[in-house]
Amino acid sequence: MTKSQWEMVMAKRYLLSHRRFLFVVLVWTLCVPCCGDGTRENDLSPEVTTSDVNEVGPSLDAVSDAPAGLCSRCHGDAETAAPPRDTAGHQETTERAVGAHRSHLAPSDWHNTITCEQCHRVPTDVLDVGHVDSRLPAELTWGDLASAQGAEPVWNGATCEATYCHGATLQPGGQSTVPNWTAVDGSQSACGSCHGIPPGGGHPIVSQCSACHPGLDSNFEFVNPSLHINGILDIAPGDCNACHGNADSTAPPQDTAGNTATSAVGVGAHRSHLGAADWHRQVVCEDCHLVPENLFDAGHIDTDRPAELNFGAVASADGTVPGFDGARCYAVYCHGATLLPGGSNSAPMWTTVDGTQAACGSCHSLPPLGDHPANANCEACHGAVVGANNTFNDASLHIDGVVEVTSGHPTDWATPDQHGTSFDNNGPGACTACHGAALDGGFSGVSCDSCHSASSPNWTTDCTFCHGGSDNQTGAPPFGVSGETAPTGLHVGAHSAHVEDTAMHKSFPCEACHLTPTDVFSRSHIDGGGVAEVTFSEADETHEGVYVNGTCSRLYCHGNGRSDNGTAQWTDDSALDCSSCHTIGNMSGQHFLHVQGGVGCADCHADTVSNNTTISKLKNHINGSIQVTVTTWDGQGCSPACHESEIW
Repeated sequence: MTKSQWEMVMAKRYLLSHRRFLFVVLVWTLCVPCCGDGTRENDLSPEVTTSDVNEVGPSLDAVSDAPAGLCSRCHGDAETAAPPRDTAGHQETTERAVGAHRSHLAPSDWHNTITCEQCHRVPTDVLDVGHVDSRLPAELTWGDLASAQGAEPVWNGATCEATYCHGATLQPGGQSTVPNWTAVDGSQSACGSCHGIPPGGGHPIVSQCSACHPGLDSNFEFVNPSLHINGILDIAPGDCNACHGNADSTAPPQDTAGNTATSAVGVGAHRSHLGAADWHRQVVCEDCHLVPENLFDAGHIDTDRPAELNFGAVASADGTVPGFDGARCYAVYCHGATLLPGGSNSAPMWTTVDGTQAACGSCHSLPPLGDHPANANCEACHGAVVGANNTFNDASLHIDGVVEVTSGHPTDWATPDQHGTSFDNNGPGACTACHGAALDGGFSGVSCDSCHSASSPNWTTDCTFCHGGSDNQTGAPPFGVSGETAPTGLHVGAHSAHVEDTAMHKSFPCEACHLTPTDVFSRSHIDGGGVAEVTFSEADETHEGVYVNGTCSRLYCHGNGRSDNGTAQWTDDSALDCSSCHTIGNMSGQHFLHVQGGVGCADCHADTVSNNTTISKLKNHINGSIQVTVTTWDGQGCSPACHESEIW
């Protein structure tokens, strides 16, 4: 159709209408530059005829009423309005107006159909703003898909850049994220063009996309292409081991970067912690990480590798504040942060898994230092956890946030006849290891004062707290340390007969037979064995008695006055008289002759006795010296009125 023909037709039909005249001008101004004026070979398309113009001509409203049917009259074909063909009749994809239109709009087995609206403003009327009101090429006005997730697309006349559809918002790694519009050989649409396989950045290095993306099957074929490039990242709530771990465990190896070697931080000692163990509670993910309920929960995959550490209750037990410096864990309860010092490696290297950091003694010494009992028999106090030879009875109780301690004491240990006897038999050293050097609590936290002070605030220096106090307040039994009261027992014996005044003598002090302690902890006081040491001192230190298994011998106090030949059974509670120690026949010098001659004891020992059977001055009897009241007595003899001077 030539220019003259066009003008003739249009003038004939629309000359009377000013509006129609304007259409003629617009069509000639806007259409001829593209469609031609009929003088060139490609002017208009063969399908556009005079009759077509006539059909359109009666009213511009006809164009507005049927835009879908009219789009292909300028570009596209009977099947689609998208090129090829373009408005100039071109069909080659090398032409910019053709390019990859069909690759986007045609049905696909791998992506959602890209509609015209994603790149252009689709008019409802041919004369809508932005349609034919400017010269070619067509304006690009990006739609919501091309701009999804904050993408800001740019077209430079040859390439599309920063479009959502080509991976602008994905992790780096795509090979063709800025595609050439006229290259439609498939090289820019292969899997891996928009994102890496797998994607880069912090995306897990896994090869099976279908584990997380339901739009794909295990053969990498799209089950539902409409879910691909649809503005939404479609992720199935898969198992943790879809990204890390394996079929047996969610813990690496392998890690999200594909590493399987323990030398990688993402792998390290994961399996050493989470795997079954015969010596510790099985560590769970929550002990070190914030385990998400959903994939996109805060703290899960919202930062670059490595994974965040959010130490849980066990790792932070006893108030410790754990940390990880990229190589070592430190201040972790699990590795002895709250224990007494001495562990060989309480800040282990995360990537060292040769067993050297897991040996007994790594977290605490054997036994622990400080005020811990110096006892390597762990079973004694931790029997619920370990058994003989430090084998584990219940590994789940080891490194569980609680120190399982059993007292090691029998039932009713709190009663005095239980723990008092043990204290006497074993000495304070057996108790101070747990209860402190002063028995004020120590490692165990249980102080003897908590019970003892109620009955005796100064119990450590109050002898009667442990023994004695029934017959007198000297501390001498009865009552024994185990509650003994019978004198036939070694703990009681003849104590009362010695420490109290009797008809025979004044009371003897404790130091006459024992080293008197200043307090319960005094050396040689309670040092094990359950029997008090006997160390004779007596008033005259030249006398040395002997005690063996309840028998006292070589005693001055039970002697005959001539030598230290006295012997006594400690547990013999029969009453004593003068002859128990010295008889008339075995007394020194001329005692026998004097007594036979009627001389009484008081005749020579008036400061001690008042007659032959009564001690009148107790302090002078068994006091280490012999009081003779004969004035002429010189230690060897005497010359009283009754006889001349004689040697005794």
